[in-house]
Amino acid sequence: GATSCLVCDVPHAFSEAGATRCSCEPGFEGDGHVICHACGAGWAKPSFNGSCTACVPGKSANLPLAATECGLCEPGKFTDAVGATSCMECPGNQVSPTGSTGCQCDSGFELAAEGSSICTASSRIRKIMLEISLMPLSAV
Repeated sequence: GATSCLVCDVPHAFSEAGATRCSCEPGFEGDGHVICHACGAGWAKPSFNGSCTACVPGKSANLPLAATECGLCEPGKFTDAVGATSCMECPGNQVSPTGSTGCQCDSGFELAAEGSSICTASSRIRKIMLEISLMPLSAV
C-alpha cells in the first residue's frame, strides 16, 4: 500500500515519515495539531517527545524562550532554584564547581559565624597576618 505524509501546518510542528501525529520541535510544546508554543524562560525540552520541564537546581536556561536544554552553572556560579533563568555569582571569598547549587568558602577562608554566609580569612591566616603586622619594619 501507498503511504502518505502527514502535513503539520502548525508553526514549529513536524512529523517523521510514517507518523500518525505531529509533534512540537525541541524547545516547544503543545499538541502539534493546533498549537506549539515556546518553552518559557527557565524551562527546556530537548526532543520532539514530552513537555517542557523546569531546569533543576545547578542548571539554568538563559534563553528568553524555546530552550532545548538547561545548561550547567559555570565554576564560581550557582543556582538553588528550580526553573532558573541564570546562575548567580558566588559571594566574595567563595567558590563552586560546575553545576553547583551553592558556594563554599575558598581555601584559607571560613564562615564568619555559625549560620553566616560570609567567608572571612581563617583564624590561622588572621594569626599570620597579625604576626606580620606586629613585626618591626627592619624585619620585614
